[in-house]
Amino acid sequence: MASSGEEGRVVVDLRSAAESAGGGGDEEAHAAPLHEIESLCMRCGDNGTTRLLMTMIPHFREVVLMAFECPHCGERNNEVQFAGQLQPKGCCYRLEVPRGQNE
Repeated sequence: MASSGEEGRVVVDLRSAAESAGGGGDEEAHAAPLHEIESLCMRCGDNGTTRLLMTMIPHFREVVLMAFECPHCGERNNEVQFAGQLQPKGCCYRLEVPRGQNE
């Protein structure tokens, strides 16, 4: 874990969180492997590495944790995006309006 400059505030690096999630003996940890892909760095134009980890947040939904790092210029970016499908919920209303009389 890396500590920020502010007193008492702790920032967790996404790489550390992904490695600790993938390193456990859980069956669920093995079901969600850490994927690495080569991707373009928007700062310098060279190729960097993006790590993807799909995980489930209990009572919420699946999310994808993404961490990009460029070894050439040092650019880093971390993102969390929703994954999976939305649950089918809600109602569908249909309204039929008859034509009025033309006089």
